[in-house]
Amino acid sequence: TALNNKLTHNKLEHIIIVDNIINLKKRQTLMTPRHRLIILLIFVAIFVLITPALMMYLMGYRYNLPKRKIEQVGVLIADTLPKDTILRLNNAQLAKTRPARLASLKPNYYLLLAEHEGYYGWQKNIEIKSRETTIFYDIALFKQSSPTILQSDNIEIFDLSPKEDYVAYFKENNLWINNLETGTSAPFYQSAFRMPPERKIKWSPDNKLILLEEKKDGAERAVIIDSTKKENLINLGSFIGPRLTNLAWSDNSDRLYGTFDNKLYAVNIKSRSFEKLAQDVDSFAVIGSTVFLTKKTSKETIVYKYQLLNIFSDSLSKLASLPPAHYQILTQKNNFLALSNTEENLIYLADLSDSTQPLLRLNGKSAVWGNGPKNNYLYYYDDSELSIFDPNTKQTSLLLRYSNNIRRVLPMPQIPYFIIQTDKNIQIGELDDRDQRQIITAFEGKEIFLTALDKKGKTVYFTDKLRKGNSLFKLDIQ
Repeated sequence: TALNNKLTHNKLEHIIIVDNIINLKKRQTLMTPRHRLIILLIFVAIFVLITPALMMYLMGYRYNLPKRKIEQVGVLIADTLPKDTILRLNNAQLAKTRPARLASLKPNYYLLLAEHEGYYGWQKNIEIKSRETTIFYDIALFKQSSPTILQSDNIEIFDLSPKEDYVAYFKENNLWINNLETGTSAPFYQSAFRMPPERKIKWSPDNKLILLEEKKDGAERAVIIDSTKKENLINLGSFIGPRLTNLAWSDNSDRLYGTFDNKLYAVNIKSRSFEKLAQDVDSFAVIGSTVFLTKKTSKETIVYKYQLLNIFSDSLSKLASLPPAHYQILTQKNNFLALSNTEENLIYLADLSDSTQPLLRLNGKSAVWGNGPKNNYLYYYDDSELSIFDPNTKQTSLLLRYSNNIRRVLPMPQIPYFIIQTDKNIQIGELDDRDQRQIITAFEGKEIFLTALDKKGKTVYFTDKLRKGNSLFKLDIQ
């Protein structure tokens, strides 16, 4: 019986295996060549449709729903100062990495915002274009701060020392020196004039000496005050016969240059001696280690460069010829010398690298060069207009027109921004005119008289009129 059961079981297994083989063959016969072709075509269609779309996506193409068309994306790169400034694009906050980079923006207009607690905000409507990179490398924010009074009442003039650790100012007929680190002030010199005369003060480049010029009713006086020792006082009139005016320091502080009776003199501070350098001088300026001067005739005004220690040739080197007039030598940089004819509201630029180039004529009264590769422009202005000159392209651009009188322009160092002092306020503006040029009012006063900016562009010094006269302030802007 057991043997029979075993044989029966083996037969059943054999029958099941044979039945499975038969069923498998039946199913295989159901996959006809036509079925196989259809499946192949489906996979080919999927490949043909998806692969180009995937390639276009990888190449930056997107469907722009507002424009209802397919376009390549654009890129936005933005950097800020301070670095922890918050950036928002259409109110969506961007990552804190700086510079920020968004590589898949659909071409359109966006609102770019920059904000930081305690600072004035910044915003622009920007356009992202297909296949282009839009760059905002210099988004600078400025502090919302109130000015600090350094000295109150009756401040006539002031000058910031080259190292920016002291400020010298005149108050109530006395010259005071304020230590900006300690906040203390001390008188260093009392003027011999009973009534306030016309005064000029200027620190020497070595940060030690202060030149004081006073003039009233034909009486003139020039003294040098040592800021390290009160008793070290040099009266230039004690060893100089001519009463020199328009005095200017040499770049190493060992000499002074000045004019008397249309003659240019050099004064040696250490040896207490002086010598005549040139005659028939109409105006002059010391810029760095170079002395520039003009001589006026009935037909023209000639611009010269004075060659110091020139033994083998003429000490005067002719640079340019101008229409006959009195000129003030303003500034020199990038091989351009700027001179102003204030009577005609004109500024002339002489290309010192090529004397054959014609003079460039600009409308303005004063000019100043910016500092750093991002602000290497000549800012020139009169009472109502501010413009810039690009020395690389030799092109000019009008920045602003003002209803208030422009008193002074101070380019910001290293960034494309500038400060404007008017009669009643101090404003900060940017060169970037995309969308609109950002202008903020950092301070609004009553009668702002003088302004100065430190070398890092972080603090503005100025005088403003209070109840008892002008007071000296400092305003932190960065």
